[in-house]
Amino acid sequence: MISKMWLLGTSFFVGIIAFGCSQIWAQDPAETGFHASVDGQFRYGNIGGFVQIPRGGGVGSTSNERPKFDEIGINQAAIGAPSLTLGWNNHNIYGVARIIRLSGSDDLDTTLISNGTTFPAGTHVSGNTRLDWYGLGYEYRLAYKYNNEGSVVSFYPAIGFALLNFDYNLNGTPGLSASRGFAKAAPSTRFEIGMGSWRTFFGFCRRPQFLAIFNPTVTVVC
Repeated sequence: MISKMWLLGTSFFVGIIAFGCSQIWAQDPAETGFHASVDGQFRYGNIGGFVQIPRGGGVGSTSNERPKFDEIGINQAAIGAPSLTLGWNNHNIYGVARIIRLSGSDDLDTTLISNGTTFPAGTHVSGNTRLDWYGLGYEYRLAYKYNNEGSVVSFYPAIGFALLNFDYNLNGTPGLSASRGFAKAAPSTRFEIGMGSWRTFFGFCRRPQFLAIFNPTVTVVC
């Protein structure tokens, strides 16, 4: 329901701009024929947060808001972001991915409980976490000339679905381990704006127990 409202609101906003300023804005002719584009990005930077993993939702099976990334030696994140778009005229099919793999190791300062396993203080632990997500959907191009020089701005309202592929492993000596993995799918909408060679997007997807909000620089999973 929220996704539908977001898409309707976006479309209404585009309509206000396009038709409310009709003396300046004029619709650009549609793209014609088949076209395709491939894009890729790599991002690297500091990371903060935690991975709280209970066992079956049981009380006492996990420490609150732990383990924090920095206490298991994860301080930086590398993110690969490939994308592919195939189109015919103004109709496009897109596929996107965010490949996020986190790993590190350290000695615990305090006792940690994760997925029902107790790791005493001083235990040397190594952690690996996967937060990959993938998206596939349909978008439509709306292009408008916005000045006398013929400059064009394009809007791309889209609808599709997103899939989160999560995997968590924490190992400690001697012989301690905790792990959890799952995949969650959700309907999604996104809205892109393009001007010349510049293009950015905002997206939203939601389902019970899974919320992901993402833009070109941020991925948040709750």
